[in-house]
Amino acid sequence: MDWRVARAFAVFEFELSAKSAHPEWGSAKLSKYPVVVYDGLGNPKYYEFPVVSLEGKAIGAVSVVAQKKDGMSVSHILEYGRDYRKIFSRGNVKLVALNYPNSIGYTYGVSRGAPVREVRSLDSGEVIEVPIEVSWVEALSRMDIEDLYVLG
Repeated sequence: MDWRVARAFAVFEFELSAKSAHPEWGSAKLSKYPVVVYDGLGNPKYYEFPVVSLEGKAIGAVSVVAQKKDGMSVSHILEYGRDYRKIFSRGNVKLVALNYPNSIGYTYGVSRGAPVREVRSLDSGEVIEVPIEVSWVEALSRMDIEDLYVLG
């Protein structure tokens, strides 16, 4: 999905739902541009639109999936803001979803559609294993009858 379409979904959610659920966001604005969070294959996974206070501080975010196959357009309303300036000041950095929205890493110089080789923790800088995403159809087709029984 184009980020501009994603922003339309984010604005809709922000104006019609999130602001009423978070009164402190009443005078805040939704960022014009998203922070792009990539998957382990180097493709956009989420468009995170920061909610910015009048003072210019990120106080929350509205996240929209970047790929239609991933389900509902608006995936998360984050009640906290993230300051990515420090990490982006390092140069050609890409954010990578590890366990989004709770865990995000970063990597350098990833080409779109190219597998991410190394991800570092935003918190510690330590190397973290990159999760590989598998579709539900693929995962279910690999299961035997006992595994399917456990799922119910």
